[in-house]
Amino acid sequence: MNRQAMISSLGRHALGWLAAVVTATALGSIVQTQFNMAAIRALEAPVPLTTWLAVTLRDLAGFGSFYGIAVAVALLIALAVAHLVVRYVPQWRTTVFVAAGVVAIVVFLQVLGVLLPAEDLRIIAATRYVSGTVLLALAGGVGGWVYARLTTTSA
Repeated sequence: MNRQAMISSLGRHALGWLAAVVTATALGSIVQTQFNMAAIRALEAPVPLTTWLAVTLRDLAGFGSFYGIAVAVALLIALAVAHLVVRYVPQWRTTVFVAAGVVAIVVFLQVLGVLLPAEDLRIIAATRYVSGTVLLALAGGVGGWVYARLTTTSA
């Protein structure tokens, strides 16, 4: 691979990783907010749609910035490992990157649970529910899919 092709490939992969991080972070933040808002509604507190939307947008910046850093690191590791796997099963490229995105989030959440042990108190409220954990992991999978799409080379 010549120098220009290598730089182009590196740039394509860096942009793909960044797009995957933004996608997984935004979707994960939205999931987290919806679980929080649903908990407020379960207390029979009135939550107008405008408030619901405003909180969702605010959380994209607030929670999203914390979550985004973790997602960035998790996806960097998982996608690098996925590249090694894809060498052996190139026909499963997209599936491998989607799985890497899912695994990245699940592992991050497990590490977070070990670092911040608390039976019922979790820093990411959506993880109090299996459905929340699954949706966060699926957001990581969508990030992996975005990465796979943006880094595909035309042969």
